[in-house]
Amino acid sequence: MAELILSDSPRSRVIRSLKQWIADGSLAAGEPLPSERELSDQLSVSRDTVRRAIEVLENSGVLRADGRTRLVAGTEPVSEPSGWMENAVAVVAPEGTLIPAHHHPGWGDYILLGVIGAVRAAGKHAVTLHPDLLDEAEIGKLLQGRPFGMIFPEFFLQAKVYQAKDVIRQFAAAGVPVVAYGDSPELQQFDRVASEHEQGAFELTQWLIAQGRRRILPLWFGPRADYWIIARRAGYERAMREAGLPALDTAWMAPLPELEPTSDNFEIMSHYIAGYLPAHLGGAKPVDAIMAITDGHVPYIAAACQQFGKVPNRDVFLVGYDNYAADMPELALNREIVGPLATVDKRNFEMGQEMVRLLMQRVAGELPDEPQRRLVAPKLIANEPMGSKEDAVWTNQHRLGVPAELKNGACFE
Repeated sequence: MAELILSDSPRSRVIRSLKQWIADGSLAAGEPLPSERELSDQLSVSRDTVRRAIEVLENSGVLRADGRTRLVAGTEPVSEPSGWMENAVAVVAPEGTLIPAHHHPGWGDYILLGVIGAVRAAGKHAVTLHPDLLDEAEIGKLLQGRPFGMIFPEFFLQAKVYQAKDVIRQFAAAGVPVVAYGDSPELQQFDRVASEHEQGAFELTQWLIAQGRRRILPLWFGPRADYWIIARRAGYERAMREAGLPALDTAWMAPLPELEPTSDNFEIMSHYIAGYLPAHLGGAKPVDAIMAITDGHVPYIAAACQQFGKVPNRDVFLVGYDNYAADMPELALNREIVGPLATVDKRNFEMGQEMVRLLMQRVAGELPDEPQRRLVAPKLIANEPMGSKEDAVWTNQHRLGVPAELKNGACFE
């Protein structure tokens, strides 16, 4: 299978040089390739760049291994990119990722919207791919079609986490520039964009402290070793430390069951969470604020607090994360359902744009060989508690706002 060489990166320049030497006879069929050190010196690139270029040529059949030596396999001419796909950026996004009810930018949809808008603004086609269809045959067709680049937003990493790394590696090994979302260990060898989670949690904790909160409890669930959870914990601890306050241990919950948003299920979920709170809401030093892992948990946490005689957002301030609270379907159940006083907008739309910017810079050869990591600073969105201390309760009548740039379809401009 012929690989795609569109980028002007150092690796791509090495690949083009080697193929040209083979095409003009400077390297004959069956002749051993110069050593990595010799090629590194001759082409003024690192040995790692040479090594990765050789791997691409081996995968495409231009070179073959003979023990520890690489031999020239043949003299096929260098093929140039052709067809409309050379101007297309392929974006992995499963069916149903763009949901009309998602008006607030905290939903993952907005990463995809940012990517598509930026790709089109760059004068390229944006082609969306379904991860469930990315089998070996489909990947082969895509590589033959020679896409300009590949972008792997959050959706792909969630839906196909077990194969995401291998799929990304296949495109990268074939010379296709790729950019992924996230900062997990599996992605360290690729260009990637992620949210600056530590800063988001730091600012959210600082806001609670400024409201007079002193015993702030993170009530979270999820894999404790995930990079974003580690980063958020670091941000929380830093804010507490700078304020001279003790950082409380995280209260870890088992993952919440996925239930339809009905009144009966709302009660089930709130009782589920209430089982984790007795030690934190009682005693001589009860918590006075709870940090949910995401906005969607706040209504259930609020109802759980009420079971212990606590008035949410008065006795216990509740904050979320992600900025989609006003779109939560639970709000339709009861006008008095309580949501977060503050949240963090990860700026998903801007993250999508940054992924495309990084891709374009990689293709243009403006970046060093090393994989690039870009963090997008989040934005704290907070409401002052309403009225007096006695009625400082956020309900579905008091919603966190939508950034002006994303209103009225502006995100498509």
